Amino acid sequence: MKLHLIKLRDKLSDSFWFVPAVMALLAGGAALGLVAIDGKLGNDWVEDHGWVWAGGPDGGRAVMTTVAGSLITVTSIVFSLTLTTLAQTASHFGSGVLRNFTSDRGVQVTLGTFIATFIYCLLVMRSIRSVEESSFVPHLAVNMGLVLTLASLAVLIYFIHHISQSIQAENLIANVAGEFLKSMPELFPARLGEPHEIEDAAPPSAEHWERAQLVASLDSGYIQRVDEKQLMRLAEEHDLLLRMDSRPGDFVADGAPLLKALPVSGGGEEVESLLRDCLVVGRHRTPHQDALYAVQQLAEIAAHALSPGINEPFTALKCIDWLGACLREVAGRDLPAAMRYDG
Repeated sequence: MKLHLIKLRDKLSDSFWFVPAVMALLAGGAALGLVAIDGKLGNDWVEDHGWVWAGGPDGGRAVMTTVAGSLITVTSIVFSLTLTTLAQTASHFGSGVLRNFTSDRGVQVTLGTFIATFIYCLLVMRSIRSVEESSFVPHLAVNMGLVLTLASLAVLIYFIHHISQSIQAENLIANVAGEFLKSMPELFPARLGEPHEIEDAAPPSAEHWERAQLVASLDSGYIQRVDEKQLMRLAEEHDLLLRMDSRPGDFVADGAPLLKALPVSGGGEEVESLLRDCLVVGRHRTPHQDALYAVQQLAEIAAHALSPGINEPFTALKCIDWLGACLREVAGRDLPAAMRYDG
């Protein structure tokens, strides 16, 4: 369950729609809440603050209509720029770097700000009434709409700067390498138990492993995560020897072995299901436990840069520089042992 929640979190964080959808829901709740507060406050407080907008129903409706119409136009332009950037980036650097853009918080927040402000203005506008006997203008909500409009303009300026910076080869390559360096403590932990020498018991031979119980994959895809702590816990509880046949980043087909367990009668189908749940299989690779993910991204960018259609050898040299920095960081760490033992 833990790994599936982590997979869901990674999937949502890498998607374009999740952050804008959450911001849109928050904007809708804020609009309804501020209109309700306006109904309780009345209009007397507006007269005490001359710097706030204090127009009538027609003026309030016109302001919200103008803001909503302008923002939906800006939103369409931002979407067009984003899709154009993704297409050019994929053709220039390879499709592997698209995840860096889809998971970019700056792009997600920009789209979310425009959509949220648009929805906010629509909900506030529907609450404005101009009938004389029941006239109602939510001044607090309208003024908040003006604040959100100014924030949207600031976000638009940031978005233009952010996109212009993120599509530059130097920044893109540095971001890919930086993601690898950031994941070093998880990929190559500095401390993973105590060194242990087994003198009395030798590891099982290849013949023993050929007769071992196979834990097969139920889906086709890439291994994204492995819960090694849960694997060790299950091995201790059921007195098992486990051998991983695949590592994060490897592709497994439906029915392919994920790991092997000795003895063969070590728990049955229930334990086999628990062991299978310790590995998450998805449609694409992720950088969290896959040490080769960022390295292959840098290699893909370099290969595209050296292709006859692009022919940018200095971009390839930048990839080599950052690849050297990544390998230098790995060389300074102790690689984890292939065997792990309990107490």
